[in-house]
Amino acid sequence: MFTGFSLIPIAAKEMKNPGKMLPRAILTVMLATTAIFVLMQLVAMSVLGPGLAGSSLPVADIFNTILGRIGRTVIITGMMLSIIGVAIATSFNSPIELASMARERGFLPRELSRTNRYGAPVGAVLLTMLIAGGLILSGSYLFLIKLIVLSDFVQYLGTIFASLKLRNDKTLPTGFELPGGRWLTYLTCLVVAYLFTTFAFTTVLVGVGFAILGTAIYSFEQRRH
Repeated sequence: MFTGFSLIPIAAKEMKNPGKMLPRAILTVMLATTAIFVLMQLVAMSVLGPGLAGSSLPVADIFNTILGRIGRTVIITGMMLSIIGVAIATSFNSPIELASMARERGFLPRELSRTNRYGAPVGAVLLTMLIAGGLILSGSYLFLIKLIVLSDFVQYLGTIFASLKLRNDKTLPTGFELPGGRWLTYLTCLVVAYLFTTFAFTTVLVGVGFAILGTAIYSFEQRRH
């Protein structure tokens, strides 16, 4: 799962010609990432052979085969440090995002936007801890990874549908268009829809449950305010 390219637009303000350079930057990063991923798969198939099918940590198993236990330990340590870094960043970002959604748009209960004397959104922090604790109790790291991928898919579908709806909106600034236009968007929808069918039933069920809960909270808040 590679999602870092979605953060590239944040730097658009610093670009000299974002309408021209931003699409190039996104496509370049996506192509480079895809190339690295394909090369990793080829190396994994050549080193592990049939054992790749039963490997939950193929990169670590590759280094274990080549360098022994030391290589596997180095890779697993790097993975742990990466996960800890993402967890720390998310622990800061998630409460802020929840508080912003509650304060600016009313998508969530206004109580989540309340802060203490230090300016920290206490309600949003507690809710983030509660959700994270509940997910941790699932007991499966791979299951949590599947949920993350599913949530990313849903976000990408929303972006795709938004591009179809807002493409001809005259009230918005003129932006850039990718080659292929509307047909490229339709093709992307089909690909993402197919990939969505590859998720396990339990993963989809949990995702649908969160979607229903979020819709109910949003509807309640809209009526409340």
